[in-house]
Amino acid sequence: MRTSAFEEAPQEQGGPMVIYVLKMDGRKVTISDVTPQTTMGEVKFQVADYTGIEKTKFRLAYMGKTRNEDDTLQKCSIPSGATLHMLWRQTGGK
Repeated sequence: MRTSAFEEAPQEQGGPMVIYVLKMDGRKVTISDVTPQTTMGEVKFQVADYTGIEKTKFRLAYMGKTRNEDDTLQKCSIPSGATLHMLWRQTGGK
């Protein structure tokens, strides 16, 4: 089977990863202390700690979908080198 040059190799169970978070101002945050078993909630905590933005104020999306905080990077099919997008959490409204 032929694979694209853009496809990531599968992550080894528990191997170290680097992911990026594209902030709303266009700057990227590098998160390097993660593994495939890291949860999205843990990633949000690291992003909040780095940016000073409360983790309840934003969501993280990958490939156009927001992810559950209890899901792991592996469950979300997020490979090392992936870029997540930081989105403001909408409040209020009807």
